[in-house]
Amino acid sequence: MLQLFDAVIVLTSFSLDLVFIQGITGPQSEEAIALLIIFLLWRILRIINGTLCTADTGEFGLLRGIWTRLKLNQRVHVATD
Repeated sequence: MLQLFDAVIVLTSFSLDLVFIQGITGPQSEEAIALLIIFLLWRILRIINGTLCTADTGEFGLLRGIWTRLKLNQRVHVATD
């Protein structure tokens, strides 16, 4: 569901960027600028979130590998005694 919301945000902000590429004029320019800023901040936060989730997943895999090796070493140690 969040990916759908992200897609709507990205498509809307991209569309607004294309519409206002020549410059924003008129009475609604402040509202359009505020909307573009909010959408840009949302995109930046999602990029940071994706980066942190990827880093967490990588560290989790590393810790799982270490834990598995420790358990195997304990089994080998018990078997040799």
